[in-house]
Amino acid sequence: MYRAFTSKMIINKLANRDKIFINTPEEVIKKLIKDNYEEVILQPTLIINGIEYEKVAKICDKYRDKFSSLVLGTALLTTRADYEEVVKELIAQLPEIKEDEAVVFMGHGTYHHTTSAYPTLEYIFHLEGYKQIFVGTAEGFPNFEDVVKRLQELDIRKIYLIPFMFVAGEHAINDMAGEDEDTWESRLKEMGYKVEVLLKGIGEFSAIREMFIRHAKEAEASELYSGAAKH
Repeated sequence: MYRAFTSKMIINKLANRDKIFINTPEEVIKKLIKDNYEEVILQPTLIINGIEYEKVAKICDKYRDKFSSLVLGTALLTTRADYEEVVKELIAQLPEIKEDEAVVFMGHGTYHHTTSAYPTLEYIFHLEGYKQIFVGTAEGFPNFEDVVKRLQELDIRKIYLIPFMFVAGEHAINDMAGEDEDTWESRLKEMGYKVEVLLKGIGEFSAIREMFIRHAKEAEASELYSGAAKH
């Protein structure tokens, strides 16, 4: 088992602040080549198959011929079953939602076309009957204003504000929650809503972690099936 981070910013911050040194995916793959590993499964803990996922996929393509097998697992939200499973898990973590209450999840967001994953997740919530749950993003679509428009269609008095991120990090602390006037929490309070922040990353939920493990196993099974088909 090897750990790698895609974010150079976080890698540098941990090195400078805490003297914790973490490799990039490419650095780990180079180590595996040097140590003569033959079969590798690379499983991202990414939410969507977006820009960061494509970067990892390119690294896999670059080094695939160095291994007998190098497979890449998918991000959390890939298939419809993934969305439905995530919805089920998130619902299990929520308090009981009253008629005049709503839940707003804030994801990181992206300007990549895979930002469509966020409105898709909201759509699945609504299909499952949870029409008072909304999903917005810090950087992408839907944005804060999009979420507010949908909230205003309902007679909502209280909002549960929750990060939809693997880790409740910088965006959750600085953009979603807090007393600064431009946070989602402050802006919603300014509009007259009562706001309760639940500051917990989805990576803390065991069922979400199990989904990533399953994706890794599915990637391995797909490779085995593909190899069998070739012969």
